[in-house]
Amino acid sequence: MAIEVRTKTIVFIEKLVRELKDHDTLKMKYDSVMSTGDQLSVAFFSDLDPTELAAFDVLINGFEDVDDYNSVTPKICGIAKAEAHTKHFHNINYKTEVRETLYPKRDFVEGELRTIEWFSDEALTDLIIRVDVAYTRDTAGFALHRTTTRTWYHINGTPNPETKITHKSYTININEMIQEGIKRRSNIVDLMKINALGMMQQVLTSTHTPEEIIGLGRDFLLLHKNVMNAFIDESHKQIVIDIGAADAAHDFWLDQDMMPGVTFRGYMISQLSI
Repeated sequence: MAIEVRTKTIVFIEKLVRELKDHDTLKMKYDSVMSTGDQLSVAFFSDLDPTELAAFDVLINGFEDVDDYNSVTPKICGIAKAEAHTKHFHNINYKTEVRETLYPKRDFVEGELRTIEWFSDEALTDLIIRVDVAYTRDTAGFALHRTTTRTWYHINGTPNPETKITHKSYTININEMIQEGIKRRSNIVDLMKINALGMMQQVLTSTHTPEEIIGLGRDFLLLHKNVMNAFIDESHKQIVIDIGAADAAHDFWLDQDMMPGVTFRGYMISQLSI
């Protein structure tokens, strides 16, 4: 065992270790590093010859003590399964080739899934990858193109500038265009149900039990079931007309404020008027 001692203060020891392990001349003899104040000790399995010693001094003297590893390494590389370690981070499947479950946070706008953020924790604080989706539509609302941009995040939380952009055309297969529209309108209805029922439980909680509030929502959906399904399946707008003309004497909550200045009726009409 041989130890080379130098006077040098190094903060990012892990970076120095990586450089020693990767160094063509030194990696076969390198053993370990110890740093105490400005005293740096590097242990090797045997004495360095003059060429190796010169290479060691060049490395130490030119070492940049900055956290560039954390600013250039996508987090996904650290959680990739062994079989994916050799892949470019763009090609690591973040659903099947990572060692831990990622948790998605989805953002919908007018039924379109605009953003998915994938986190490593259930608290949704450690962002691994962000997926942004943009649609191009014709005047009738049919999807023509979709552009998806994926951005990977570094260990230090900054985005990697090397994004991955993919494109999809809906004009090649007309059935895909139709199915996208159905899925979009289904998303609109599902989110509208969740948001409206959640606000009903807040607005009506002083006068109705949770079971009664759920019953009111179910009765409304049953009454409008056929036209709601026609909206989803055929983009028929009768549901907008029916909700606009619905009798508040029957569904008394329709004209109550769901949020300041917006009634339940107004909210649902705005959501379904695409």
